[in-house]
Amino acid sequence: MDHLGYEQVAVARHTREVGTSREGNRPNVYYAWLKDFMEAGKERLARDTVRDASRAEVDSLKRENERLKQLVAELSLSVHLLKKQGYPVWSRTETPDEYQ
Repeated sequence: MDHLGYEQVAVARHTREVGTSREGNRPNVYYAWLKDFMEAGKERLARDTVRDASRAEVDSLKRENERLKQLVAELSLSVHLLKKQGYPVWSRTETPDEYQ
């Protein structure tokens, strides 16, 4: 950590000492993350700020996400209504054959 500034070292130490116990992270996880972070360096940080998807791709993904949310809502309502009417509805752990 020699090339880091005093404030960065202080933040790293605080994270290690307080963050690992408060957040439930084990110190070995912290040190593995720190090693990866230090090896990646500024190049990785710069790359993370660059957008990989175009605006059109993001919009397309948002539309697809909304469509899938709507589908889940409709299917959930259908299952709820079937259960309410007394139709047998099986869980993921059961197959239709096992349910009967």
